[in-house]
Amino acid sequence: MELKIHQFFNDNNRNINIKKTGFDYEFGLCKKHLELFGIWPDEKNNKIYKNLGLIQALIIFIFLELPRIAAIFLLKNTADIDILIQILSSHFPILMSIAKFFVMWLKRKEFAEIIKFIKKNWQIEIPDEEYKVMMNFAKYSHFISIGSIALGWSASISGLIVQIWYNTESHLMKNLDSRLSINLLWVIYLPWSTKNFTSYSLTFLLQFYTSVLVAVMYNLFNSFVAILVLHFCGQICCIKIMLNFSIETPNNFFVNIKNIAKRHIKLIKITTQLNESLKMIILLELMACTATMCFQNYSTMNMVFEGKNNHVFQILFSTTCQLMVLGNLYLYCWTGHQLTLCSSQIGDAIYESNWTSLRSVEIKLLNIIAFKKFTPLKISAGGFFDMSLDLFLLVIKTSLSYLSVLLAMKKRK
Repeated sequence: MELKIHQFFNDNNRNINIKKTGFDYEFGLCKKHLELFGIWPDEKNNKIYKNLGLIQALIIFIFLELPRIAAIFLLKNTADIDILIQILSSHFPILMSIAKFFVMWLKRKEFAEIIKFIKKNWQIEIPDEEYKVMMNFAKYSHFISIGSIALGWSASISGLIVQIWYNTESHLMKNLDSRLSINLLWVIYLPWSTKNFTSYSLTFLLQFYTSVLVAVMYNLFNSFVAILVLHFCGQICCIKIMLNFSIETPNNFFVNIKNIAKRHIKLIKITTQLNESLKMIILLELMACTATMCFQNYSTMNMVFEGKNNHVFQILFSTTCQLMVLGNLYLYCWTGHQLTLCSSQIGDAIYESNWTSLRSVEIKLLNIIAFKKFTPLKISAGGFFDMSLDLFLLVIKTSLSYLSVLLAMKKRK
């Protein structure tokens, strides 16, 4: 469908929409939850609020992760491979949630600058055609925010119910070490006793709180990143619209191209900044997703095909965890793919326009912008894995390969 051209650079002939609420709609529940956890990137916050992300990460690490690691060391000589894999299947999401809290704290200034850039895009005068494009991507972001957070809370609530009612870890264990605490949500080692009511209640509440933080933050961070990337996709599409208009109405061509170039350069800079802030955490996410899906599938197959603690709620919880991990991985890969695709289409938009009617000097200026097609914007994992749908399939294949190795090892035993 051909794009209807409006006069974007003539204030007397364009219909302007100033939509300051677009920002709130775009981020939706994601912004509210980030504010609730004290990690919404805002330069105006006080020092205590700015460090809440680090405090939350330390709480999870001290009261959930360290006791789980200690339990693994106590179990490594007494437990079989099944129980170790069962524990490890929930271990990596906990580590990733801690890492995400830490990244939100460490890269707070960078994220605040990106948020400021996005706010400015919504607060300036927006032509109708650009506004429609931005709202189209904002709708995707809005529903991603709702879906991700709903999945996080669902996994949290279902996990807590299952762990209280039927804890697979404690059922699988034999000849338990007396130092382990198995009457809580998770099998852990603690330097204090949980036999009396007071210590048990406090420890249980801490585990409950940290477990909710882990499940919700695991999804919340990914939806936040997806919203940022989709906004950049919308800005690229707006640049394409502006380019088409400049070519169709060459009266103020040089002024228009100058404005487009400035906008494009700013977008490239801010996207590169986001990629630099995220590349290591996304690499860790890829490795954690691969291991988690492998271990979760192994545990589920044990429950279903071998009848080991074949409890329907535990199977449903394991399935929910796998869907959560897969959904978040797909979100990264899909948004990264969309960003690369949109940025590579700028050159195509110029080629498909009526550029032959321009003078040679004007065509040369367009070529400078069109050459950016060969270095598209991207989100990468570690700087060498570009996020794409092909990478999503590769991670699944790798996870299944590791699963086949585990099953082969078990069969030999």
